Amino acid sequence: LESNANRLVTTSENLVARKGQDPKKRITISGHIDAKIDTPGAIDIATGVIVLLLLAERLKEYQGEMMIEFLPFNGEDYYAASGQMIYLEQNREQFEDIKININIDGAGYHAGPSAFSPFNLPDEIMVRLSEVLNASETIYEGGPWYQGDHSIFLQQGVPAIAVTSQWFLENIDDQDITQTPKDHPGIVDCDKLVDISAGIHDFIRLAYLSDEI
Repeated sequence: LESNANRLVTTSENLVARKGQDPKKRITISGHIDAKIDTPGAIDIATGVIVLLLLAERLKEYQGEMMIEFLPFNGEDYYAASGQMIYLEQNREQFEDIKININIDGAGYHAGPSAFSPFNLPDEIMVRLSEVLNASETIYEGGPWYQGDHSIFLQQGVPAIAVTSQWFLENIDDQDITQTPKDHPGIVDCDKLVDISAGIHDFIRLAYLSDEI
């Protein structure tokens, strides 16, 4: 085996979009925009970017005090996690300003419901999440899993919600879809992405923005 490979030094940017006025009070909503080579990257993770864009559309008129930060990380499937690392460095002294992270990864699979997995939510915030889940026919409370960008925030003491597909939670060690050619748009239920964006919007409105929107 002869490998004729070259390493090219280049630069990239990790975009951050913000709505709101006070950076000392932040809600971060994240998903990653990269995928493994030779995979279409539908569930992992075009669907996460779609949810971010749907939420941005829902919140386009928002001008309240609480800052909402949209984070399309550029390195989750890249060995160095470059976007995540620069975000950590830039926010090393500011994680206490983040009230919650909501991370979307593996969402919108056609089989089964969507899952919102809470991590370390204060009691009063968990009550609001339960209200949203109880009102939805397509979103359920999921169990804990740590293989996503929400772990960056958990390690800094920030509460989080990880959004995915229940099928992936139940088959996380056995599924052979993500990071393969099988991860194509045909396995996505687009209606679920709309429901997820509505669920996240309703949750942050009830839990954090009730006095603002």
